[in-house]
Amino acid sequence: MTNQCAGGAMAMAEAAAAIRAGEADRMVAVGHDAPIEPERCYIMLGLVCCRATRFVRSMHIGKHGLWRRRGRADVGSESEARARQGNILGEFLGSGLHDGSNRDTRPSPDGDGLSRAIQAGLADAGISPDAVGMIVAHGNGTRASDSSEAMAIRRVWGEKPPPVTAFKWAFGHTLPPQAHWI
Repeated sequence: MTNQCAGGAMAMAEAAAAIRAGEADRMVAVGHDAPIEPERCYIMLGLVCCRATRFVRSMHIGKHGLWRRRGRADVGSESEARARQGNILGEFLGSGLHDGSNRDTRPSPDGDGLSRAIQAGLADAGISPDAVGMIVAHGNGTRASDSSEAMAIRRVWGEKPPPVTAFKWAFGHTLPPQAHWI
């Protein structure tokens, strides 16, 4: 699967769906990125941070673009972990997808697509917005993306959302990833 930075999460969702459907007992979802295509188009669109800085400033007034990096994550899932008393580090409750862009690579400014994805994920997980204790945002540091995310969060949680964080300030933006499940 390749779908920009959602590829790894999509691989996890597909692995979980296969387990739920009884198609597999165990799955491993792998998301990785090695930027092999030229960055020029991202720079021309004004998305890449070209300043000498150590950090992306997600959701910050002083934001100036994303910071390209490489990355990889592997997640194992299984249906019988509780029964065998396995060391469970987390639980995949659900997922939701929606195309949140309106053209090119820019997200919809009103956050409509992203708020639909959040609502679908909450419904798939069988939980309400008030059951969420923390939001981990995309937070890539671009005006359009951060603004769209903030609008989506407000659409779902109103003026009092749970705490919001993002990790791209620390490790940058890995795009476009390739994702697999085995």
